[in-house]
Amino acid sequence: MNDLTPEEFIEACSSSQFGLGLIHPDSREAYLAACKEVEHGGTVNHEYKGLKKNGDTIYVRETLAPIRNEDGKVAKMIGTSIDITVQRQTELQLRQAQKMEAVGQLTAGISHDFNNLLAVILGNLELIRLRGDDTDIRAHTDLALAATERGARLTQQLLAYSRQITMDTVVLDPNELIRNMDDLLRRSLPATIQVETVLPAGLWHIAADRTQLESAVLNLAINARDALPGGGKVTIETANICLDDNECAKHGLEIEPGRYVMIAVSDTGFGMSPLALEGAMDPFFTTKPIGEGSGLGLAMVSGFTRQTGGHISIHSEPEHGTTVRLYFPEAAEPAQPDKRSHIEPDVRSAGPANILLVEDDEDVRAVVAAQLKELGFAILEAEDAKTGLSVLRSETRIDLLLTDVDMPGSMQGPDLVDTALKEFPHLKTVFMSGHAKGAIANANDATRAIPKLTKPVQMAELDAVISQAIHGQS
Repeated sequence: MNDLTPEEFIEACSSSQFGLGLIHPDSREAYLAACKEVEHGGTVNHEYKGLKKNGDTIYVRETLAPIRNEDGKVAKMIGTSIDITVQRQTELQLRQAQKMEAVGQLTAGISHDFNNLLAVILGNLELIRLRGDDTDIRAHTDLALAATERGARLTQQLLAYSRQITMDTVVLDPNELIRNMDDLLRRSLPATIQVETVLPAGLWHIAADRTQLESAVLNLAINARDALPGGGKVTIETANICLDDNECAKHGLEIEPGRYVMIAVSDTGFGMSPLALEGAMDPFFTTKPIGEGSGLGLAMVSGFTRQTGGHISIHSEPEHGTTVRLYFPEAAEPAQPDKRSHIEPDVRSAGPANILLVEDDEDVRAVVAAQLKELGFAILEAEDAKTGLSVLRSETRIDLLLTDVDMPGSMQGPDLVDTALKEFPHLKTVFMSGHAKGAIANANDATRAIPKLTKPVQMAELDAVISQAIHGQS
C-alpha cells in the first residue's frame, strides 16, 4: 500500500509516534486522536490520507482495535488497512460528472432565452448608435453594448465549462498554433514577465477547435500573469506522451491509455493552497478580489478539454508556482490549414439580396430584420419552420435562408434546411441560435457544416457571415 518492504514499514512505524511519518500532514491530528481513543479502549473505524514511499498521497480506510493484557489494560493495538485511493478517485469523478451535468442542464436551460434577450438588447443598441448623431447618446450606447457583450461571453464560458458548446473541430498542429499566438501572448503579459516556449519538433497533431484551444492557452497564460504581480517567468511547453493504465491511475487522469499531446503552462508565481487547488476548476471560484475576475477561466478550459476527449491536471504548491497540463488525444491525420475568415466587414456594405428570416421569437425577429435592412438586404419574415418552407415554395426569389435552430413545433431549423436543400439545392443557408448545441447537434454532416451565428449577433458579424455565405458558399 505504501510501497514499503516489511522492514521499511516497521522502521517507519517505530521512528515516530504511531507511525505518523506514514500519515499525510493534513490527517495527522485526526489520526493521532483516533490512536488515543484506542489507547483508552475504544475501537475506531476511520479514513485518512497516507503517504507512499515516493511521497504520493493515498487514501486509506482503517479499523483499529485495542489488545488487552491479562490485567485488562490496553497493551497494544491491532489494525487492518485498505487502500481506497481508486475508490476515492472514482467518487470524485462521479461527483464532478454530476456537478457538470447539473450545471449543463441549468446553463442549457437558460442560455437560449438569455441569449435571445441579449440579441434584442444588442441589436437595438447598435441601431440606435448607427442612427444617432448625438455624441452623448453614442457614449451611453457604447457602454451598454460592452456590457451586453460581457453577458454573452459569460454565457459562452458557462457553456464551455459544461461541455455544451458547438465546436468546429479540425486537425491541427499545437506547436504552430502556439507560435502564431506569440504576439498575442506577449501583448497580454507585462514586460516584467518573461515568456518562454518549449516546442519540440515532431509533435503529434490533435483534433480540436482552433479558436477554443487558443482561448484555453490564453486563459492559462493570463492566470499565470495574475500569479506574478511582481514579475517572473511563464513557460508554455508541449510534448508527446504515451500513457498506460498505470500512468493514468498514478496521476488520476480520467482518460483512456494511449498517445496524447500535452500542452503545459507553468509559472513561477505564488502558487495555490490545497483549498484553492481543490476548487480551482469550479465555475465562479476565484481567489481574486471581488470585481477582478469571474472565476470561469479554468472552468472553461476544463470543460473544453474534456469535451475534446482530453484531461486537465493542475500541480501547485504555495510559493513554488503552478503548472496546468492539458492532455489531448493524438490525431493520425495531417494538420489542416487555418481557414478561419479574417474579413474586416464594412457595415452597410452588402449588396441587394433577398433574405428569408425564420425566427420564432417576435422581438428577436424584429431586431434582426432591422439590422439586415440597415445592411441593405431585402427581408422576408417567417415565425416558424413550416411558414418558412411555404415562403420558399412560393414564387418569391430567396437568395439566402437565415433560420433559428431551436423552434417550437415538430420542424426545427435543421429540418427546414434539410428539406429546403433537397428542393432548392443551390440555396444559401446560415443558422442562428441562442443555444450552443441545440437541435443541430444531431444533424447530418452537411447540415453541421453550414455557417452558424450565435446570438446575440453584432451587425459586423452578421454582415461578414451572410456576405461570405452569399458570395463565397458553393
